[in-house]
Amino acid sequence: MRHTQPTILVIFLFLAACSNGVSGMFGNTSQGPEKTVDVTQLPSVRVVGLVVTVPQSLVSNESNSYKPRADIVWREDPLGDRHQQVQTIVENAIGTGVAPLQENLPVVLHIKVTRFHALTERTRYSIGGVHEISFLLLVINGKTGDTLIPVYQVNASLPAFGGEQALAAERVGLIQKVRISEHLAA
Repeated sequence: MRHTQPTILVIFLFLAACSNGVSGMFGNTSQGPEKTVDVTQLPSVRVVGLVVTVPQSLVSNESNSYKPRADIVWREDPLGDRHQQVQTIVENAIGTGVAPLQENLPVVLHIKVTRFHALTERTRYSIGGVHEISFLLLVINGKTGDTLIPVYQVNASLPAFGGEQALAAERVGLIQKVRISEHLAA
């Protein structure tokens, strides 16, 4: 019997999401019917490629308000290119999560980040909230280039600590980057 748990780990990303009709690899989206993937019908995969993009069109905001209007809100790296920082976080986390996938069918994952909204200092040290993370995901056959699983909008958001809970987490090294990375890797 084959070990199917690694396949289920990757497919978890698909099951957490709704599908949008998309033209091209990540063309303009138009609302389509909600779709799900039956994991029992998928072949066992080996991830041979991971392409993560964070479009420059996503707006980043450095305001320390409760919820800045932005696509990217990130604070735990030094001030710099937030798009590149987010790309690195997502690449490392997803790369870690898919590393155990060593089955037969080679696949390439294409991920286009559409939102990466962690907490500002003001929100983190008071009320907390949600790390709003979403991306488009496309799975391509690594041999033929055929689309195995069409583009899905994945909602990978998770509850964010606030106030005393955030401070307690930080004291043991559980900063936002660690929580978000572990969540994306899972």
